[in-house]
Amino acid sequence: MPKILARLDRPGSIQLIENDRLHLAMHRTSYILAAIGSLGGAFLLCLLGIELGRQYAMRFMPNAELEGLVPPTLGGAIGIWLGAVLGCWLLLRLCAQSQAGRTAWFLSGLVLLGLVGFPVLLSFAPGSAALFMPITGLWLVVAALLARRMVLS
Repeated sequence: MPKILARLDRPGSIQLIENDRLHLAMHRTSYILAAIGSLGGAFLLCLLGIELGRQYAMRFMPNAELEGLVPPTLGGAIGIWLGAVLGCWLLLRLCAQSQAGRTAWFLSGLVLLGLVGFPVLLSFAPGSAALFMPITGLWLVVAALLARRMVLS
C-alpha cells in the first residue's frame, strides 16, 4: 500500500495505480492456476500410476502377497510427484503466465520433500494413515502457492 500512496504526487499516478491493480490481479490468477494445476495433475497421474503398478503386479508378480502393494504404491507416489509438477507447468503455460518453468522446478522439490516427509511424520502418530491423502492434497496446494511466491518475489 505505501508504494501506491507514494505515487499519488506524480503526474499520471492514476495510470500507475491501475497498472498495479492489474499486476496484482494477474498474480492472484497465477496462484490459483498453479494450485489447480498441481492438484489436477497429481490426481490424474496418481490414478494412472496406481493402475500401471497394479497391472505390473498382476502380470509379473502373480503369487505376491504383501509385496504386491509395492508397485501400485510407488506408481501412485511417482504419479503425484510428476502430475503435480506437469499439471502446474501445463496450466500456467496454457494460460500464458510468466515463469511457468521456474515455478515447476521449485514445485518439484517441494512436492518431493512432502512425499518423503509425510510418511515419516505420520509413522509417529498411530492410526493416522487415513490422513495421508488429505494432508498430501493440502501440501500440494501449499507447495504450489509457495513455489509461485518464490518465483514471483
